[in-house]
Formats: sequence, structure tokens, C-alpha cells
Amino acid sequence: MPSLATNLGTAAVVTIGRSLRAHQELAIYHYLSTFVLTFAVITLANIIYYCYIYPHVSHLRQIPTAQQAPVHKRFFKETRGPGVVGWMTSVPNNGLIRGFTFLNRELLIATNPETLKEILATDAYSWVKPPSYAELLSMIIGNGLVTLEGPAHKQQRKMLQPSFSYRHIQELYPTFWAKTKELVGSIQDDIRRIESDGIIDIQDWMGRTTLDIIGVAGFGMDFRAITDLSSQLVSDYRQMFVGDRSPGSLIAARVLPIKLIKYIPTRRLKAVWTSTRAISLFLQTRITERRAILEKSDQVLADKDILAVAMQAEAYTDAQLIDHSMTFLAAGQDTTSFALTMAIFQLSQDHALQDRVRLEIRRALPSPGVQDAIITSSDMEVLPWLTAVCNETLRLWPSVDATGRMSLHSDRMVAGTKIPKGTLIGIPMHAYHRYYPLWSATSYSASEWHPERWFENIEKGEMNLTGGATNSRSFMTFNKGARSCIGERFARGEMAVVLAGLIGKFEFTFNGASGKGKPLDNLDIMYDFTGSVLGGMWVHVKEVEGW
Repeated sequence: MPSLATNLGTAAVVTIGRSLRAHQELAIYHYLSTFVLTFAVITLANIIYYCYIYPHVSHLRQIPTAQQAPVHKRFFKETRGPGVVGWMTSVPNNGLIRGFTFLNRELLIATNPETLKEILATDAYSWVKPPSYAELLSMIIGNGLVTLEGPAHKQQRKMLQPSFSYRHIQELYPTFWAKTKELVGSIQDDIRRIESDGIIDIQDWMGRTTLDIIGVAGFGMDFRAITDLSSQLVSDYRQMFVGDRSPGSLIAARVLPIKLIKYIPTRRLKAVWTSTRAISLFLQTRITERRAILEKSDQVLADKDILAVAMQAEAYTDAQLIDHSMTFLAAGQDTTSFALTMAIFQLSQDHALQDRVRLEIRRALPSPGVQDAIITSSDMEVLPWLTAVCNETLRLWPSVDATGRMSLHSDRMVAGTKIPKGTLIGIPMHAYHRYYPLWSATSYSASEWHPERWFENIEKGEMNLTGGATNSRSFMTFNKGARSCIGERFARGEMAVVLAGLIGKFEFTFNGASGKGKPLDNLDIMYDFTGSVLGGMWVHVKEVEGW
């Protein structure tokens, strides 16, 4: 459907044309009324065409098409989640299914690993994020690896690789553990208060913890989010990612020119832009400080954080460092926070499994209460049940539920079909992970949480590294190919260490989904940049003695 800018431009041309033909000056009222009427007629005509005519004349109409509700019932709804799993199950296809999403935009869904390979590996840089979405993201999280495309992405990823090397991530495990110890101590203090009922919003705690970890491990800077609730910087950052499900916000993001969105005077958008400026200023100050140290120390920094390693490469401008740092913050904080939240959510409903994981952790790791104790990546490699819990949570609850790629060139061949330039193809991670044919190498249901699927032999603790996946592209939490997540090792290590400290020390019991005391079926997850549980994830916490 044409953008608002296109409709406004057309209306303006028509109005000016009428004015010129009239050979006289139109009164301002007449001019405006003509403009508004023309704009309304054009918009209505476009809605009628793209909702009721275009689906039947589209060049893609031969692709198997999903049955959907009447357009007036789904015009403001996005196509994602369980509905896509239903399509993949019920619509016979050869790798593509056609459907219609928000504002009835035509959308193709890639349904099998072969189609994914064509888009993400074979011809990766011929497919880009939808430009309007990428531009909006870059305004919030910087123009880093998430939004860069083509040769720029390839070059920047190669330059950043040393910061995320296996060896460097190994060196960060003591940092993960130090912050985990701080988290455990703070939760102990919280639930020991006389007025405490022992019930906490674990999502809030996980958000603060992962922000602290990315601060120290990413920038050598302790935000103190775990202990200092009054920090303005922490408040500014967290305001950037407060979910907003209102149709008005979605319409603005999809229809309005991106540069115009900055000037819409809503409270939510003002908070986002204020927060973005504050975080960008903080990062600029941090980079300037590091530049000064580098100049005095012959281009050597003692720190081992990601920013320090990147700066010593001497290949980035300050603007590029700010962009990448903003991306690290967003991609490295909220994603792991959501994964940890959902891991606790699942474990809080299964005390027997909690006990099993806790016993394993206590046998292998020192207590967080041991003052000088540290852990290494090697310590974490002997915890099969903890690894299985992490893997299964990342599978069932991916932090990003879907992404999309748009064709840059005309007539690209995908699944034997010519795809016109500008066609949007959805890559629904959430759906792949719950689609049984992609996970049928075990008997466990793909739509349910079963850490056992990651074992070859449970009694011997021998792991199954695929989890029953029938293809390497069945598991898409970290994407695949040229666009795969550069921080996967960081995220996996951080998640495992934090979860080890929490499960080792506490017993968690489910209390409320999307609200304190709310039942399980009240769970309301919103996927914006990443997933978040609206209303929080509430659990009762009890210390378990003996560690």
C-alpha cells in the first residue's frame, strides 16, 4: 500500500493542478478543502484496491495462500506467532506461503530450511531489512550490525570479530560471575526485608542484571543498575524499550515518513528520543575518555571489554563506535534478559527439575557467597542439565520472534518462484521452533518446553547437540548465515552463568504472568525490538540452604 507521503504528494499535485487551471487564486479554505478531499479519496481508493482487488491480481497470487479472517477484522493486526505455525501445518507448499499482514500488506513466509538457505546464505546480500524498519531502528539503536547491509555490513562484521572471539568471551566469565554474585546478594536483601512477601518481578531483575553485565563487559563501565534504582542513565536506557502496542504507534511506524516520526509530540516518542540522546552522549563521553587513555599508553588499553578491544583496532571513527555501542546495548541486553526471564518462568513450574539442576550446579560451582571465588568457561561445560535448560528456553522462547528480508533485485528465484523487487519475505523463528517436522528427531512436542530433548542418554548425562532438530536451520534464535548474531557466545555464556547463580541459591515458584498473582493463561508477550512480558513475570523466591 502506498505510503502516507505518496498520498500527500499526489493530493498536493492534484490540488495545485486544479488551482492552475482555475486561472485564479483560490481562497485558502477552498484550497485546503480540495487538498483534504483529494487526499481522502486517494487514500480510500488505495485501501479498497490493496485490500479487495490487489490480492486477486498480484504477481504472487499463484503461491499457496493462507486462509485468513476478513480484512476488516485483521487490518490492524500483524501476522506472527501461533498463526504462522498453523499456516505451515495446514497449507501445502514448496517453501513459500503467501499471506497478508498489518494494513493488509502482502507477505511471503519462508517455510523450510532450503528456502532459508537461499535467502540467508546463497544470496544473502541481495536481501535487506525493509528500509523503513531499518531506518527507524538505526535512529534508536544506531547504524550498527543490526541495520547495516551489503559490503558495509560484511566489512564491519569482520572488523568486530576479534571483540567476540571465543578466547575473548572466555575472559569475560569472571565478569559474568561477579555480577551474578551481586544479583544474588541483592535478591537476598530484598526478600529478607520484614515487609517483603518474597514475591518479585524476575523480568525487572533480569533487565537490570543484563544491563550491568553489558555495561562492564561491553564498555568497562558499571551502570550499577542492580543496586541503584535511582540512576538516571539506567532509567533513560530502559525507557527506550518500553513496549507500546497501540494501533496508533504501529500505524505511525508503518505509514509515516521515518524522519517525520521524530517530531510527533507523543509522550512515548518523546521519551524514546530523549533516552536515545542521553545514551548517545554517555557513550561519546566514554569513547573520548578511552581515546585519551590510548594516546597516553601507546594505543594499549588494559581493559578487556568489547569497546576496548574494538578501539585498539584503530579502524573506527567515533561515530561508528557510538553506533556499534548502541547496537551492543540493545542486542546484548534486552535479548538475554528475556531469555533469562522465560527460563525462570519455565523452571518455576517444575520444582523437581529445579532440584536436579540445583544439585548439578552445587556439585560443580562455588557458592556466590564465597568472597574470592571465580568461575571459568570450563566450569560451565560440565553442567548438562543447565545447558539443556538454556538451549530449550532459547528454542521455545526466542528473544526475536521473527524478522523479514526484502528483495533488492527483480526476479530473484526463491523456492522455484520469481520474486519481484521489493517483496517482503518473513522469517518466523517462533514458528520454526514450534513446527514439529523441523524437530521430529525426538518424540517430544515441538510446541512444549522439554529440556530432555537435548539429551542422548539422560542417565549418563550425554547430550544431544541438536535437540531433535532435523536441520541446522531448524534452530534460528541467533539467525544463520551472513546475518547470524555475532554475540551468540556472549549471550549463551551470560545466560548460563546468571541462571547458575540463581537456581543454585534460590527456589522459584510461579506467582503471576503479566501481573502479580495472574494465572498462566494471562501471559502476554509483546515482541517489539525483542520480547518482553507486559506486566512482568512474578515469582515467589525462597533461599535454599546448604550452598
